[in-house]
Amino acid sequence: MPNPVRTRPPSPPPPPTDATPLTDDDRATVVEGSVLEALGFSAEEAANVGARIVLAKRLRDEVHARGWTQAEAAKALGLTQPRVSYVLNVRAEKFSVDALINLLARVGVRVDALLEDALAQPA
Repeated sequence: MPNPVRTRPPSPPPPPTDATPLTDDDRATVVEGSVLEALGFSAEEAANVGARIVLAKRLRDEVHARGWTQAEAAKALGLTQPRVSYVLNVRAEKFSVDALINLLARVGVRVDALLEDALAQPA
């Protein structure tokens, strides 16, 4: 008796992801911390996450502006290609604020004014 051919049922499609980049208004909301605080982050944690998002987006924009491939960006930044992919996808949780500042400095971007504007809280 021949063995019946077993096939796996098709895998369900992955859940949809929201890959839409943040707008300036969204970024301001995230940086202000109101969204993150609503999710249970302390004000300090929300500020840290917001700063990492701003820095990661600026680094991503710099890589795009220079027209670098991931391999070229990896060489210039001293990262592996998978880490560059995290930058290009703004996976800010993969980097510390210090690491992002250092990476931006390697490409000549000053972050003092960038962070000051992004993190300014209304008095």
